Amino acid sequence: MVLETMANIGLLYFLFLIGVEMDLAVIHRTRRKALAIAIGGMILPFIIGISFFFILQQKSHTSTKNKATVILFLGVALSVTAFPILARILAELKLLSPNIARIAMASALINDVCAWILLAIAIALAENDTTSMAALWVIVSSIAFMVCCIFLVRPLVTWMMKRTPEGEAISEFYLSCLV
Repeated sequence: MVLETMANIGLLYFLFLIGVEMDLAVIHRTRRKALAIAIGGMILPFIIGISFFFILQQKSHTSTKNKATVILFLGVALSVTAFPILARILAELKLLSPNIARIAMASALINDVCAWILLAIAIALAENDTTSMAALWVIVSSIAFMVCCIFLVRPLVTWMMKRTPEGEAISEFYLSCLV
């Protein structure tokens, strides 16, 4: 458990550093391409996951209590990209700067955000019973988190960037607040 925690902290710092190195202006310019690639990258594995479910159900001759949850879980599990691995490969090859790498990173990021939200919903639906509001709680908390990031964290980061002189390192206090 300690090793897993340390690995997750290391992954968090690595993804933070990748985010710092990415140029948001380039991602903003390529957002349509990245969105199209992300949607395409999710739809095909999702369809394969749904097909796999029906093939598996026919072969096993069992009935599933909550088909929609299993279908959603299989589709999402197959469509999640390995964003940290992609980031690591591009960083190792020093390819984070080219436009194609930025499109790949942006599409993988969009894909992962959508897939993790859908996966959280699938898990909440799987644990849901008639009296539980787990699925609704996951949806509401996900929306609240995104709103918080957009309307609180983003302006805070912009303010920090404006207060940091050009060419100087960001203060340790600001860095601690960001992390």
